[in-house]
Amino acid sequence: MRAMLILSHLGIGLFCLALTMAVHQDAAGANRFPDFKVGVQSYCFRDFDLDGALKNTQALGLKNIEFYSKHASQDMTPEQLKEVKAKLKDAGIKVVAYGVVGFGTDEQANEKIFKFAKDMGIKVITADPTPESFASLDKLVKKYDIKVAIHNHGPGSRYSSLEDILNAVKGHDRRIGACVDNGHFQRSGVNAAEATKKLGKRVHAVHLKDLNAENHDQILGKGVADIPAVLKALKEVGFKGPLNLEYEIEPDNPVPSMKKCLEYLSNACKEMQ
Repeated sequence: MRAMLILSHLGIGLFCLALTMAVHQDAAGANRFPDFKVGVQSYCFRDFDLDGALKNTQALGLKNIEFYSKHASQDMTPEQLKEVKAKLKDAGIKVVAYGVVGFGTDEQANEKIFKFAKDMGIKVITADPTPESFASLDKLVKKYDIKVAIHNHGPGSRYSSLEDILNAVKGHDRRIGACVDNGHFQRSGVNAAEATKKLGKRVHAVHLKDLNAENHDQILGKGVADIPAVLKALKEVGFKGPLNLEYEIEPDNPVPSMKKCLEYLSNACKEMQ
């Protein structure tokens, strides 16, 4: 009897130890990117349909995605959107942002994008708005409580420099801010980390990439972008929005390289703890 009790207690002890280890493993998995909500911009999967984009996102071990218009848009029918939402649910993936879209003087067209975002549960719209659209956007971000993040593009674009974005958002609703694309800032000769600090609470989204000295896309950590500095700046300004990987090369088979990107990003996030 005594031996049986000892074995029983031993079994319980081993069970508890296994349970504790499992909890720690789950916690470690949940903390793959400490302090950041990491996802992917579906433009990385532009050679794939919606099913392919979702499968690729799952293969990366990610739960968040930013749609671009090929995979879902405001021009879909209610039946199509219902199907998209069902597929997202089945895949265990959440749409955290949408874009990059244009906004202009057509208020009905602008609101159609917001209605789509609301229906999909999207909290941030990445955008390239015209100067004339801001009166409309001020109303819409307030009505729908959805943020607009101005996406900086490369040299010659409407929002190439930090000053372009700061001047655009000045005096407008705080929900109108920026989507920091560190790669395009590099192409424009802008320090992305310093730009992030100056934008502060106006940073509503991030597109993260790495480039070489010739400004060509690379696997994270293989280029010259100071990604740790960008992450540190994001932490300093209290950024809590979507941070989406944007790997724009190898569109026919990006997943293997993107896995390397995410491994680098995970290590970079953990090193800041």
